[in-house]
Amino acid sequence: MMGRTATGANERIRVGVIGMRNRGHQVAESMFRTGRFELAAFCDCDSAMYDRALEQMKEKPDREPAFVRDFRHLLDDKDIDAVVVATPDHWHAVNTVLALDAGKHVFVEKPMTFNINE
Repeated sequence: MMGRTATGANERIRVGVIGMRNRGHQVAESMFRTGRFELAAFCDCDSAMYDRALEQMKEKPDREPAFVRDFRHLLDDKDIDAVVVATPDHWHAVNTVLALDAGKHVFVEKPMTFNINE
C-alpha cells in the first residue's frame, strides 16, 4: 500500500458547501479528510448553522471556512472551484443549474430535482 502524500495548494479543490443543516457538514468533513479539498466557504440562510456545522465536525480545518448567507455570492467567488448542494430538495435544481452556469463543479445530494419538470 502506498503512503499518503501531501497535496499541494494547486492540487486542492476549493469547495463551498451550500446547506449546512443536515448533510452539508457531513459531506464537508468527508471531503476535508481526503486532503484533496479545502473548505473555503459554508453557505446557509440560517447563520446559526455555521457554528453548528463546525461544532459537529470531528476533524476541523486549520482555517475556518468563510460564512455566506446568500448562495449567489458564493457562486460569484472566482476562488471557489466546486460546490456541494446539500439544501432541501426543492432547491437542488436551482442551486445546481446556477452553479454550473457560474462555471463551478457540482456535487448535488439526491434527488437532483424536486419534480419531473425541473
